[in-house]
Formats: sequence, C-alpha cells, structure tokens
Amino acid sequence: MIRNYLTVALRNLWKRKAQTLINVFSLSLGLASAIIIFLIVHHELSFDRFHAKADQIYRIVTDFQAPDSDFGNVGVPRPLPEALKMDFPDVIAEVVPVEIYQDHKRVQVNEKTIFLDETIAYTKPEYFQLFDFPIQEGNPATVLDQPNEVMITASLGKKLFGRSTNLVGEVIALNDQPELQVVGVLADLPERTDLKFEMLLSFSTIDRNRDVDGEWDSFNSAFQVFVLLDSAASPDALQAQLTPYLGNHITESDGYESFLQLQPLSSIHFATKYGGPYRTVSRDILMGLALLGVILILLACINFINLATAVSRQRSKEIGVRKIVGSSRRQVVVYFLGEAFFVTLIAVSLALGSAELGLIQLRIMYPFMEPVKVTLSVSLIAFLLLLTGGVTLLAGFYPALVLSRFQPVHLVNRYGIMLRRRRITVRQVLVVFQFVIAQAFIIGVIIVGKQLQYMLEAPLGFNREAIVTVDFPDRGTPEQQRIKTTLQSHTGVNNLSLSMFPAISRSMIANSIGYDGVPEEDSNVGANIQLADDDYFATYEMDFMAGAPYTPADSGSGFVVNESFLKEVDATSPDEILGKYVVWRDLELPIVGVISDYHTRTFGDEIPPLLITNFSPNYQYLNIKVNLSQTETVVEQLQQLWQEAYPEFPFAYRFLDDAIAGYYREHQRLLLLTQLFSGIAIAIGCLGLYGLVLFMAEQRTKEVGIRKVLGASVQQLLALFSKEFLKLVIIAFCLAVPLAYFLMQQWLQSFVYRINIGFGVFAGCLLITLLLVIITVGYRSTQAALANPVDSLRNE
Repeated sequence: MIRNYLTVALRNLWKRKAQTLINVFSLSLGLASAIIIFLIVHHELSFDRFHAKADQIYRIVTDFQAPDSDFGNVGVPRPLPEALKMDFPDVIAEVVPVEIYQDHKRVQVNEKTIFLDETIAYTKPEYFQLFDFPIQEGNPATVLDQPNEVMITASLGKKLFGRSTNLVGEVIALNDQPELQVVGVLADLPERTDLKFEMLLSFSTIDRNRDVDGEWDSFNSAFQVFVLLDSAASPDALQAQLTPYLGNHITESDGYESFLQLQPLSSIHFATKYGGPYRTVSRDILMGLALLGVILILLACINFINLATAVSRQRSKEIGVRKIVGSSRRQVVVYFLGEAFFVTLIAVSLALGSAELGLIQLRIMYPFMEPVKVTLSVSLIAFLLLLTGGVTLLAGFYPALVLSRFQPVHLVNRYGIMLRRRRITVRQVLVVFQFVIAQAFIIGVIIVGKQLQYMLEAPLGFNREAIVTVDFPDRGTPEQQRIKTTLQSHTGVNNLSLSMFPAISRSMIANSIGYDGVPEEDSNVGANIQLADDDYFATYEMDFMAGAPYTPADSGSGFVVNESFLKEVDATSPDEILGKYVVWRDLELPIVGVISDYHTRTFGDEIPPLLITNFSPNYQYLNIKVNLSQTETVVEQLQQLWQEAYPEFPFAYRFLDDAIAGYYREHQRLLLLTQLFSGIAIAIGCLGLYGLVLFMAEQRTKEVGIRKVLGASVQQLLALFSKEFLKLVIIAFCLAVPLAYFLMQQWLQSFVYRINIGFGVFAGCLLITLLLVIITVGYRSTQAALANPVDSLRNE
C-alpha cells in the first residue's frame, strides 16, 4: 500500500508541476530561514553551558538606581572579594577576581616585538576550579599562584613562539612590566564562551600598593568577580543578603544607590544592561527571531494549503474512485499527508543548501557568526525531524481533511459549486494573513531605513567633515605636543587639537561636580567631562552662545559648558552662568564660555550636560581638520612623525565620518536583515498568489473564451482576475498598518532622537504591495486573456 501511495503521489506531483514547484520553492524559502534562525538561536543560547559547575557559577554585578534612571555595571569594588570570603564562608565556595586588560599590548619575545589584539586578564589559580577550560600543559593546582606568571592559549603560543607545545618555561615581556614566565598552556578556547582571554596572568602580578579600604565607592568594569556557590546554597537567600551589602560600606551616594546583583553564568551572554568586554545579545531579540522563523514557515504552509484546496475540484474524481473501491477517510487522509511529506522532504533538502549559502553572507556581515554553520549535529537533526513532521501536519492536514470528507455521491454530481464559497473564505483569510505580514515587513524596512539615514545625515552640532583622528598609545606625552606643533605648519592642515576623546565617542567621564559655591559632596549637579586644548572648538567649528574658549594652558584655565548644562543648573540664559565657579576633582575654575549642544554619543543617547577644560596629562587623541585635496600628504607626514615618536606601535588613523558610521553598523545590518526577511515574506506571498491565479485561469478558461467572444477587452479580463486579490491586499493593509505602527514605535523608543512616522511611509508600502500584486497576478492573467478563444471553446 505504501508503495502504491508513493507511486500515485509522484504521478500527481509530476502532473501538477507548477503547483509542485511553487510549493517546494516557497516551503524551501521558509524552511531555509527557519534553519538559519534555529542555528543562530541555538548558538547564542549555548554560551558557557559546557562548564560542569555552570549552574553554581555566578558573576556579581552592580545595579545603580537614581530618582530618574537606573543602569548597571559589571564592575564591583576592589575590596569585595576578600569581604565575601569573610562574610559568607558557608555559602560561597570560591571567589575569583578577574581584571580584564584591553589597552595597547606590546609583547616582546626573544628580542622580537609583537602587537596583540587579544583580550587578556589577571586572575587567581581558583579560576580553573570554576571554569572547565582544558589545560594542555602545566599543573592546574599551582598555575598562576606566584607573581609574574602567565598562561597562554595554544594558538597564541603559535603566534609568539612559532609552536603550540613545549612552551612551559618560556619568557615574555608585556608592555613595560617585568618578564613573565609561561607556566601553562590552554587548549584553544571554545567558540561558545564569553571568557575569551587568550592570556591569563597571575593576580599577584598587579601592584596593589593602595588603600583598598577607601575604594568601596569605585566601580571599574575591568574588575569583575565570579563566585562558586556551595551546592546546597540558595541563590535567592544570598541575593537577599547582598542587596543591602554595599550600603553598609558606602557612606556617600552621589545621588544614586548601588546594589550587588547575582548574575548566573548562563545569563552573562544576554546581559545587555551591564555591557562589559563581552559581546552581549538581547534575549528578546532571540525570541523575536524564533517567532519570525515560525511566521515564515506559516507563510509557506499557507501556500500549500491554498493551492491544495484550490485544485480539490480537479481531484474530486480521484477521491471518489478511491472511496468507491473501499478506501476509508483515514486512508485518504494518510495518502494526502504522505504527499505533503514528500513535498516537505524535497523542500528541506533544498533548504539545507540555501541555509548554508545564506549563512555565508551572514558571516560576512557578522564575523562573530563564523562558528554558525550547517553541520549535521544531533540538535540540528532533531530540529529537522521536528520541522519536517510539523510542516507536513501543518501544510497537509487541513487539505487532507477537506478533501477526504467529500462523499462519493457528491463527487460525481458537481459538488464543487456547493463548497466553493466556504473554500474561498478560508483562502481569503490565509491570503490576508500572508500580506499582513509582508506589508508589516515593508513598513519596517522603510522606517528602519529612514531612521538610519537620519542618524547618518542629521547635524551633530559640529562640523564632522574632513576630521582625521589618531589614537595615541599613551596619554599626555611630550611627543603628542611635538607632533601637533609640527603638523600645524602643513598647508593641508586647517586646524588641529589634542583631546581625551574625539567629539563623538562611546567613552566619556561622568562625575558629580561642585557648582557656584556648593561643594561636590553636597551638589546634585552632574556632567560629562571632556578634556581638550583651546583649539578643540575651532577644529570642530562649534558655535558659542556666550563667552569664548579658555586661554591656552596645560592644566585648567577655565570651563566651557554646553546648552544642556544650563538646564542641569536651572539657568535661564547663557550669560547668567559665565564667571560662576565649577569644582571638578582638584580643579576649581570659572565658566568662560557656553557652546550649543552637540551630540557626544549616538542618537540613542540624550545629549548630557558637558564640561570641557584643558588638562594635557589626559590627552589621548589628535583631531586634525584636513584639506581633503592634501589628505595624502598630511597622512604621510603624520606617519613619519608617528614612527619617530612611537616606533614600537603600528600607525593607524581614522576619519571621524567612518567612526560615526561604525557606531550605526549594527543598525545597517538590522536594515539588511529586515530587507532580507521582507523579501522572503513577499516572495512567498507572491508565489502563493501566482499559484492561485494559475489554477483560477485553468478553471475559468472557457469563461474567459466566452467573454472574449462577446467582446471583453484584455483590460476587463485583467480586472476580472485582479479585483479579488487587490481587495484582499487592501484589507491586509488596513490590518498591517496598526500592527507595524505599534511595533516600529516601540523600536524607535530606543532612540532619544528619532524620526516621526508619517503617512508617506504607509502610502509607500501600499504602492509597493499593489505593484507587486499587479505584476504577479497580471503576468498569468495576461496570458489567459491573450489566449485564442477558439482553443478554449473547441470542445464545447
């Protein structure tokens, strides 16, 4: 019987080649998307799950709460590890501090200098009691227990020494530190870990000659603490004790309260609130991706359902014969499910190849996705089996149920007219659903694109054109001033300035300050701090609302504030605050100028109150306003000066425009992904429409012939085929607009400065959809309308 079912199924699929191709192609599109999404979600959810004690490992982070905001930091006070050991000996089995180092790294090996991009960390031997990173060489019980010891990965050993084995006993020098002895070699780290430290140094190597008792109010994201809880310990009970813990050690709150938070190891990868050196992913985005995969599969299954029920009249005799010769309804259902399974199997095979091609492009867009590949793992095989079975039931069960319920007596008496109204109603609902999703995607693409264009082109409050920035390896060195002085005479340099950060940067110092006689500890005034010389304002062409730049000096000759600072101190005019004194750290200086607000960060952040003053020991960037026609000669001289001042460090420069574009690279990728999935959703919907029009044209061939004989034009026949589908598209549009508007408004809320969603967005979506539908429906309808009526009526 199975062989008979298979033979007949193949014949039917071959007989209806157009329907088969549409089903296979649309299903393969949806399934390929689902496979890609599954691989991405599975990859992201598996980070650091391989550690045997993963369920007992927690990172301690800090939550900060203020009256108008809350934020987090992965850093904790330096005295915390020892305090935890003393206060919770029965609950916490191990406490492991990890201090992460990401600055310029220069390694000297056998009189050879190598520059490293890898992240390194200082830690203690107990690190390997928490984490199961395999040690290839060295004793895990004693490594990193003495000063000036280092462990490296096998791949880093290959880079430094030309080999990955027999490295214990070798010596390296890191930056200006004493020589470090290699005491162990780690096997190359798994791809699915956030603890990607290619070099681990003993914690005792760090100079700790400081008063840690006074550092409970210091939170540096580089200093993190991991704890291993006792197997019988309750994380909730410990959390209850940790919440007020910092309050017992910190007396000054600076306007906010701080709380310790236990963060499970499995949650670190999704801790977008806390940032840190790890790549984090929003769990909501992953769940959204998973939902998107389900929706794309549903869209493809809808095509299968619509096309199967559309040809039900043509298959009525087949069903009637089967029932007359003794087939039960269950057997007919099994037969049609088998046909759906065969189509799904072909689609899954094609989807696997398409998924790998899609991942190749995604890996170009997202380098961190390099490990995500189509490999037949247990998880992927289980997913494919579930996907095949689920799609077979989803796509095949309803058509099988509809077709199998017909009675033989009706099947030979033109039953089709009796049930046509109900079948069309079901198909209408499904087609509307398809185009609600497709049009919501189109609206999303338009809005994401407009917001991205706005962020890239909107005025920033300063002139960002032709600005070259250079990041020095050290702060406040005499070489910086020498390079600036030498370049000032170059005809291709319009202006240049030294500063702690470029004008727009993800890094800024934020502090509470004293203002107008109110001491810092009693003040509620806070501001971001930028340190720059007096040429900073001319280099970036900033507008002064009042006052002028401070006078040239190495350290503190006055403060320039921005417009937002006026609101922070409740000033009504710029002139009102000129001459008032501000206290920041050891500087007590008057405000000498007020500039218009400019964006110091991305459009996702509100412009903060800003203080700018000169303090040369902290300068790290050179900002050069170049004449674009002489950029090449300026860069050549800059490179020559760099090599004279910093021969050990590679030279690199960057245009500020490129840096700004880099801040929005994730949004550009989001736009590309939205365009990709929109294209898939639209393609699936249009394929379904084409299939329905194809079979409608076959069913109405004689009607079209009669209409042509009676004088109907091609335009009238096109309208006959198109009006039903255009009506459904309009209904779908009315449903898609509020859905897309709500979702995109939620997305835009993540930007402080954003576009308004206007009527033009929705009008553009409707025009695009109508155009696609007219092309899809019109192509096959025109063929039917142009057919010779003699051919369609000759059998009558």
